[in-house]
Amino acid sequence: MNHFLIIGGGGHAKVVIDAVLKAHPNIKISVFDDDEKKHGTRILNVLIEPPNLNVTLLSKGIEACIAIGDNLTRIQKYLFWKELGLKFRTVIHPDSLISPFAKIGDGTVVFAGAVINPEAWIGDNVIVNTGSVIEHDCVLENHVQVATNATLCGGVKVREGAMIGAGATILPGVEIGRYAVVGAGAVVISSIPDKQTYVGVPARAL
Repeated sequence: MNHFLIIGGGGHAKVVIDAVLKAHPNIKISVFDDDEKKHGTRILNVLIEPPNLNVTLLSKGIEACIAIGDNLTRIQKYLFWKELGLKFRTVIHPDSLISPFAKIGDGTVVFAGAVINPEAWIGDNVIVNTGSVIEHDCVLENHVQVATNATLCGGVKVREGAMIGAGATILPGVEIGRYAVVGAGAVVISSIPDKQTYVGVPARAL
C-alpha cells in the first residue's frame, strides 16, 4: 500500500491520519471532504480535496477508510463509496494491542491504546477509539462506534450502528441493540433494545 484515501476532514480524520502515518510512515495520503469551505485547506499538512477524483482513484485500486465520527453519516458515506467499488482497508494504530485470535473487518479503525482480546469479532466500518477495551468473545457488528476509554466485558454483543459513549462499561454478556446509544460513563448491567438511549449508573432509558 503506497497511497491511501481518507474520507472526512474533521477532528476524527486527524486521529485516522495519525494512525495511518504511524503504521506506514512513507505512505501518500489523500483527504476528501464534502464541505466546500475546507477545500484547499490542510489537515495535519495533508491537502483537503473535493470528492470528485473518485474515478481516477478507483481506477488505480486505491484503498480507503471513512474518517467521520458521526455514526449515521459514516454509514452513509461507507455505503455510497462501497457501491462505487472503493476498497476499504482496516487501520490499526501500532500502539494498540490486538490478539491474533481476534477478527477485524474492512474499513475499521483501531486507535492507540485500544485492546482487543481473543475471539473478539469486529465488523466493517467500526471505530474502536483510544484506550477502549474489547474483551474476549465480544461481537461488534458493522458500523458500531466504541468511544474513548469504554470497556466491553467478555461476551458483549453490540448490534449494527450502536454507539458506546466515552468511559462507558458494558458488563459481561449484555447485548446492545441496533442503533442504540450508551451515554458517556454509563454502566450497563442488562441488555438494551434497538434505537434506545441509556445513561447513568446503572444505565437507564433516557
